[in-house]
Amino acid sequence: MASSDITLRVQSPIGMKRITVKRSTTADDLVARVAETFNLKWDVDFGLFLDRKQEHPLEVGPRVTVQKLRLNHGDILYLFPRNGVKLIDNDPPKPMSASSSSSSLAKMETSRQSPVPVEHRVGLNSQNVSKKTAKANVVEDEVDQILKTKEAKVERKRDPK
Repeated sequence: MASSDITLRVQSPIGMKRITVKRSTTADDLVARVAETFNLKWDVDFGLFLDRKQEHPLEVGPRVTVQKLRLNHGDILYLFPRNGVKLIDNDPPKPMSASSSSSSLAKMETSRQSPVPVEHRVGLNSQNVSKKTAKANVVEDEVDQILKTKEAKVERKRDPK
């Protein structure tokens, strides 16, 4: 590995993968490399973020480089699908090896009927999915609903000491 090459980790709902890029790689090329690494279809709308809370999206542009983004060797980027897209890993579990992290294939399930326009295809700087919308799609389990009504104390008899 040359001194200008760095390895970035990309965390997604299906796991973490590593990609090696040069410091001079543009952000657009980095996004394309991530899509290729996760085997994402061309019409997938996803976001790359510098944090898990999705507060700092990765700045994208033809003149923005990995070096200008201040990404260092070993940094983690977070991939979050948008618009109801779900990442699915169809590979069976394998024993841990050096090549296992790069061998899994990710397939996409989506309820969209029409493809996403080209300008929104990888729209990392487009509007963020609001947290309210994400919470509205969550279905709580029956157990969670029951526990929500209970008090969080364990009742027991007093110790005789």
